[in-house]
Amino acid sequence: MNLAQASDDVPYLADSLAYLDCGAVDIIPAGDHHIVVGRVDQLGVLRDGPPLIYFRHQYLRPLTLPPG
Repeated sequence: MNLAQASDDVPYLADSLAYLDCGAVDIIPAGDHHIVVGRVDQLGVLRDGPPLIYFRHQYLRPLTLPPG
């Protein structure tokens, strides 16, 4: 795993397309789990590439729509 550090020394995956450095603003109990509301403190776009999509237990590629 190739790690790098953001300007505030928070590690991120150096081979990723982008990263978000977030802080928790609120934690809301919701039954048997919690909802964490976050604030983006820093973000960075490292390179171009297709996004990683995970939906219904599978990884997908973005669909290219025809013009028009």
